[in-house]
Amino acid sequence: MKMPVMLDLFSGLGGASEAMRERGWEVYTVDIDPRFHPDLLCDVRDFLKLWPKTKNVDLIWASPPCDEFSKSEKPWFDQDRPSIEALALVWETIKIVRELNPRFWILENVRGAQKWLGKAPCRIGPFYLWGWFPFDELKQMIGNERVFFGKTQLWPHPDRKALRAKIPYGISLAVALAVERHLCIDENFIKIRSPFQRELPFVSNTECVVEAG
Repeated sequence: MKMPVMLDLFSGLGGASEAMRERGWEVYTVDIDPRFHPDLLCDVRDFLKLWPKTKNVDLIWASPPCDEFSKSEKPWFDQDRPSIEALALVWETIKIVRELNPRFWILENVRGAQKWLGKAPCRIGPFYLWGWFPFDELKQMIGNERVFFGKTQLWPHPDRKALRAKIPYGISLAVALAVERHLCIDENFIKIRSPFQRELPFVSNTECVVEAG
Protein backbone atom coordinates (compact mmCIF):
# COMPACT_ATOMS: atom_id res chain seq x y z
CA MET A 1 0.00 0.00 0.00
CA LYS A 2 1.33 3.43 -0.96
CA MET A 3 1.68 5.76 2.00
CA PRO A 4 0.58 9.41 1.81
CA VAL A 5 2.87 12.12 0.44
CA MET A 6 3.38 15.26 2.53
CA LEU A 7 5.01 18.55 1.68
CA ASP A 8 6.20 20.52 4.72
CA LEU A 9 6.85 24.13 3.68
CA PHE A 10 8.89 26.46 5.93
CA SER A 11 9.64 23.23 7.80
CA GLY A 12 12.14 24.58 10.34
CA LEU A 13 12.79 21.86 12.91
CA GLY A 14 10.27 19.58 11.19
CA GLY A 15 7.67 19.44 13.94
CA ALA A 16 4.67 19.48 11.59
CA SER A 17 5.85 16.39 9.71
CA GLU A 18 7.48 14.51 12.60
CA ALA A 19 4.63 12.02 13.12
CA MET A 20 4.29 11.45 9.37
CA ARG A 21 7.96 10.49 9.01
CA GLU A 22 7.64 8.23 12.03
CA ARG A 23 4.64 6.49 10.49
CA GLY A 24 6.32 5.85 7.14
CA TRP A 25 4.87 8.65 5.02
CA GLU A 26 6.77 10.05 2.05
CA VAL A 27 7.72 13.46 3.47
CA TYR A 28 9.52 16.35 1.78
CA THR A 29 10.64 19.28 3.92
CA VAL A 30 11.34 22.67 2.35
CA ASP A 31 13.22 25.49 4.04
CA ILE A 32 15.64 28.26 3.16
CA ASP A 33 17.82 27.73 6.26
CA PRO A 34 20.56 25.08 5.83
CA ARG A 35 20.77 24.58 9.61
CA PHE A 36 17.56 22.54 9.44
CA HIS A 37 18.83 20.18 6.71
CA PRO A 38 15.60 20.24 4.67
CA ASP A 39 15.05 17.83 1.79
CA LEU A 40 14.76 20.84 -0.51
CA LEU A 41 16.94 23.81 0.43
CA CYS A 42 15.34 26.73 -1.37
CA ASP A 43 13.23 29.84 -1.13
CA VAL A 44 9.61 28.74 -1.29
CA ARG A 45 9.16 31.16 -4.21
CA ASP A 46 11.50 28.94 -6.25
CA PHE A 47 9.90 25.69 -5.14
CA LEU A 48 7.61 25.12 -8.13
CA LYS A 49 10.62 25.33 -10.48
CA LEU A 50 12.18 22.36 -8.66
CA TRP A 51 9.17 20.17 -7.89
CA PRO A 52 8.26 17.49 -10.50
CA LYS A 53 4.90 18.42 -12.02
CA THR A 54 3.72 14.80 -12.07
CA LYS A 55 4.30 14.24 -8.34
CA ASN A 56 1.00 14.03 -6.45
CA VAL A 57 0.74 15.38 -2.91
CA ASP A 58 -1.81 14.32 -0.28
CA LEU A 59 -1.05 16.96 2.36
CA ILE A 60 0.64 20.34 2.31
CA TRP A 61 1.52 21.97 5.62
CA ALA A 62 2.91 25.51 5.53
CA SER A 63 4.10 27.65 8.44
CA PRO A 64 5.20 30.97 6.89
CA PRO A 65 7.26 33.23 9.18
CA CYS A 66 4.97 34.82 11.76
CA ASP A 67 7.18 37.67 13.01
CA GLU A 68 5.45 40.43 11.09
CA PHE A 69 1.96 39.15 11.90
CA SER A 70 2.86 38.94 15.58
CA LYS A 71 4.13 42.51 15.57
CA SER A 72 0.87 43.78 14.04
CA GLU A 73 -0.91 43.16 17.36
CA LYS A 74 1.54 45.23 19.39
CA PRO A 75 0.41 48.71 20.48
CA TRP A 76 3.59 50.24 19.06
CA PHE A 77 3.05 48.79 15.58
CA ASP A 78 2.27 51.84 13.42
CA GLN A 79 2.09 50.29 9.94
CA ASP A 80 -1.12 49.48 8.11
CA ARG A 81 0.06 45.99 7.16
CA PRO A 82 2.93 43.51 7.62
CA SER A 83 5.90 43.74 5.27
CA ILE A 84 5.49 42.92 1.59
CA GLU A 85 7.87 40.01 2.16
CA ALA A 86 5.65 38.42 4.84
CA LEU A 87 2.53 38.66 2.71
CA ALA A 88 4.37 37.46 -0.40
CA LEU A 89 5.31 34.20 1.33
CA VAL A 90 1.69 33.58 2.27
CA TRP A 91 0.48 34.23 -1.27
CA GLU A 92 3.22 31.96 -2.63
CA THR A 93 1.93 29.22 -0.35
CA ILE A 94 -1.55 29.65 -1.83
CA LYS A 95 -0.04 29.54 -5.32
CA ILE A 96 1.67 26.22 -4.53
CA VAL A 97 -1.58 24.80 -3.14
CA ARG A 98 -3.44 25.79 -6.30
CA GLU A 99 -0.72 24.37 -8.53
CA LEU A 100 -0.34 21.02 -6.75
CA ASN A 101 -4.00 20.61 -5.73
CA PRO A 102 -3.40 18.35 -2.68
CA ARG A 103 -6.17 16.37 -1.01
CA PHE A 104 -5.64 18.42 2.17
CA TRP A 105 -3.70 21.54 3.06
CA ILE A 106 -3.07 23.57 6.21
CA LEU A 107 -1.54 27.01 6.59
CA GLU A 108 -0.45 27.73 10.17
CA ASN A 109 0.28 31.11 11.68
CA VAL A 110 -0.49 33.36 14.66
CA ARG A 111 -3.59 35.21 15.79
CA GLY A 112 -2.42 38.48 14.24
CA ALA A 113 -2.56 36.98 10.74
CA GLN A 114 -6.37 36.86 10.93
CA LYS A 115 -6.51 40.56 10.06
CA TRP A 116 -5.28 39.66 6.56
CA LEU A 117 -6.20 35.99 6.13
CA GLY A 118 -9.64 36.09 7.71
CA LYS A 119 -10.85 34.28 10.80
CA ALA A 120 -9.03 30.98 11.22
CA PRO A 121 -11.41 28.00 11.05
CA CYS A 122 -9.33 26.19 13.66
CA ARG A 123 -7.34 27.27 16.69
CA ILE A 124 -5.27 24.88 18.79
CA GLY A 125 -3.68 26.77 21.65
CA PRO A 126 -1.55 29.53 20.06
CA PHE A 127 -1.61 27.84 16.64
CA TYR A 128 -4.14 29.25 14.13
CA LEU A 129 -4.95 27.06 11.12
CA TRP A 130 -6.47 27.80 7.72
CA GLY A 131 -6.97 25.47 4.79
CA TRP A 132 -8.92 22.50 3.49
CA PHE A 133 -9.03 19.93 6.26
CA PRO A 134 -11.51 18.19 8.62
CA PHE A 135 -10.71 20.66 11.40
CA ASP A 136 -13.61 19.58 13.64
CA GLU A 137 -12.27 16.06 13.58
CA LEU A 138 -8.77 17.35 14.33
CA LYS A 139 -9.93 19.24 17.43
CA GLN A 140 -11.90 16.21 18.60
CA MET A 141 -8.76 14.09 18.39
CA ILE A 142 -6.64 16.58 20.28
CA GLY A 143 -9.16 17.25 23.04
CA ASN A 144 -7.75 19.69 25.58
CA GLU A 145 -5.89 22.30 23.54
CA ARG A 146 -4.48 23.95 26.66
CA VAL A 147 -1.61 21.44 26.64
CA PHE A 148 -0.20 23.37 23.66
CA PHE A 149 0.04 26.72 25.45
CA GLY A 150 3.26 27.91 27.03
CA LYS A 151 5.53 27.82 23.98
CA THR A 152 7.24 31.04 25.14
CA GLN A 153 8.53 29.31 28.28
CA LEU A 154 11.92 28.41 26.84
CA TRP A 155 15.38 29.07 28.18
CA PRO A 156 17.73 31.24 26.06
CA HIS A 157 19.00 29.12 23.19
CA PRO A 158 20.59 29.80 19.77
CA ASP A 159 17.55 28.19 18.13
CA ARG A 160 14.97 29.64 20.53
CA LYS A 161 13.00 31.23 17.69
CA ALA A 162 12.82 27.93 15.80
CA LEU A 163 11.93 26.02 18.97
CA ARG A 164 9.07 28.42 19.72
CA ALA A 165 7.74 27.97 16.19
CA LYS A 166 8.03 24.18 16.18
CA ILE A 167 4.68 22.41 15.80
CA PRO A 168 4.05 20.10 18.79
CA TYR A 169 4.14 16.37 18.13
CA GLY A 170 0.56 15.95 19.34
CA ILE A 171 -0.73 18.21 16.57
CA SER A 172 1.41 16.47 13.95
CA LEU A 173 0.11 13.07 15.02
CA ALA A 174 -3.53 14.14 15.05
CA VAL A 175 -3.18 15.57 11.53
CA ALA A 176 -1.54 12.33 10.34
CA LEU A 177 -4.32 10.20 11.83
CA ALA A 178 -7.05 12.34 10.29
CA VAL A 179 -5.50 12.12 6.83
CA GLU A 180 -4.92 8.38 7.12
CA ARG A 181 -8.53 7.89 8.13
CA HIS A 182 -9.84 9.86 5.17
CA LEU A 183 -7.48 8.09 2.76
CA CYS A 184 -8.43 4.70 4.26
CA ILE A 185 -4.86 3.73 5.15
CA ASP A 186 -4.81 0.30 6.82
CA GLU A 187 -3.18 0.52 10.27
CA ASN A 188 -1.28 -2.70 9.50
CA PHE A 189 0.85 -0.74 7.02
CA ILE A 190 1.89 1.95 9.50
CA LYS A 191 5.63 1.87 10.11
CA ILE A 192 5.56 2.94 13.78
CA ARG A 193 2.66 3.44 16.17
CA SER A 194 3.33 6.09 18.78
CA PRO A 195 2.46 5.51 22.45
CA PHE A 196 1.06 9.07 22.39
CA GLN A 197 -1.67 7.83 20.03
CA ARG A 198 -3.41 6.11 22.93
CA GLU A 199 -3.75 9.48 24.67
CA LEU A 200 -5.77 11.07 21.88
CA PRO A 201 -9.56 10.88 22.33
CA PHE A 202 -10.11 9.94 18.69
CA VAL A 203 -12.22 7.43 16.79
CA SER A 204 -9.88 4.73 15.45
CA ASN A 205 -8.68 5.63 11.97
CA THR A 206 -9.23 2.03 10.90
CA GLU A 207 -12.86 3.18 10.51
CA CYS A 208 -12.06 4.99 7.29
CA VAL A 209 -14.20 7.71 5.84
CA VAL A 210 -15.73 6.92 2.44
CA GLU A 211 -16.22 10.19 0.63
CA ALA A 212 -18.97 10.62 -1.93
CA GLY A 213 -17.97 11.34 -5.52
